[in-house]
Amino acid sequence: MKRVRPVLITDTNLISTNVPEDDYLTYLPATTYALGDRQISGHKIYESLQAANLGHDPATSPLWWLDLNIASNPWRMFDGSSSSQTTHTDSISVTLYLASRIDTIGLRDIAAATARVTMTDPVDGVVYDRTINLISPSGITNWWAYFHEPIVRATSCLFTDLPAYGGLTVTITLSNPGLTVACGICALGLSQNLGGTQYGMALGLKDYSIEVENGWGDTTLKQGKFRRTLDLTVEVDNDRVDWLVDNLAQYRSIPMLYIGTERFGSSVLYGYYRDARVVVSYFAISILSIEIKNMV
Repeated sequence: MKRVRPVLITDTNLISTNVPEDDYLTYLPATTYALGDRQISGHKIYESLQAANLGHDPATSPLWWLDLNIASNPWRMFDGSSSSQTTHTDSISVTLYLASRIDTIGLRDIAAATARVTMTDPVDGVVYDRTINLISPSGITNWWAYFHEPIVRATSCLFTDLPAYGGLTVTITLSNPGLTVACGICALGLSQNLGGTQYGMALGLKDYSIEVENGWGDTTLKQGKFRRTLDLTVEVDNDRVDWLVDNLAQYRSIPMLYIGTERFGSSVLYGYYRDARVVVSYFAISILSIEIKNMV
């Protein structure tokens, strides 16, 4: 099991993106806004709560502006929510400057044909260039399925072999010419191995859809969001138990990328752990039980 300590993406390190920030106009202090007008401020979308709204900064004026808790389109892939996606026709391409080290990039809730990552050193030039084809072979277990089942795209991918040194420019590109490309989560950082994932890993879904019945028993289903869950038991060397317990306390309530095993893409979640318990089971080995929930 690994987790990836996150690098925060801000205006400082986002060099460029091909996705325009045109959901709404950018807030201007000298403009008077009507009730219900929506504007972008600080890459977030706000709605005016009053008429004759002049000179009130959305970030500091809750009586005048409602924070809709929605990032603007280019920033949704970095907002930590799997239910909001950056979208763009043909491709999404972002270029980042990273002063700190990273060795892992995880992309989740994506819709694309290929994913490519390049890393460029200011002296040595391109030091990493890898493209992943997102056709998913999962479920294709015989020739009939190979020829007759529709092509399915993987909704997540991992790059775990990046050169781990800082001062690099990273370009992430999702492509699907002629169609809409989407990315829900783009998480990157330095990975940390907590131990070996044991068999018995449980992959779950919690559905927030609503079921409504009338007096005659007619049922209507309104599809809602859903949450992925991951329950793991992890084998940990006893020499690392004290470090692990302190480390879990340090990173509580901090969303990050968790990797149960690279064998199953569904065991890669961007989220947080709710419960963790370390049992010193054997002379040399302890068992970590941990429950992880993704950010909805």
